Amino acid sequence: MSLSLQVYPPGTRQVVFLTDDPDSLEEDESLQEALCTVVRDMPQQRGHLFADEAWDIDGDFKLYVVGVFGDDRTFTLSSMLCDGLDAHYRAEFPAGVPKRFTQAIADLRDTRD
Repeated sequence: MSLSLQVYPPGTRQVVFLTDDPDSLEEDESLQEALCTVVRDMPQQRGHLFADEAWDIDGDFKLYVVGVFGDDRTFTLSSMLCDGLDAHYRAEFPAGVPKRFTQAIADLRDTRD
């Protein structure tokens, strides 16, 4: 799964995506490997930041983001995955989110209920 952070403040040097979802834990991984993904790349595609290695997604879950600036400032974000996807696609498609995306998000929400 690729995670995207659309709001990438200028000067960010590192971003950590985290979850506390117990379904992310696997026997062959350390706790930090199972629960966080560190990204140190600069923004791509219209200011997006991508984490190419993240979690297998079986449904909606809580996601946290911590960012570090070069001057010791930080930022944090938290959201349910589906809420973040909803916000992302509404911003990406202001005239209306394509049904394939709304249906995929609805399926993720239903999987965890």
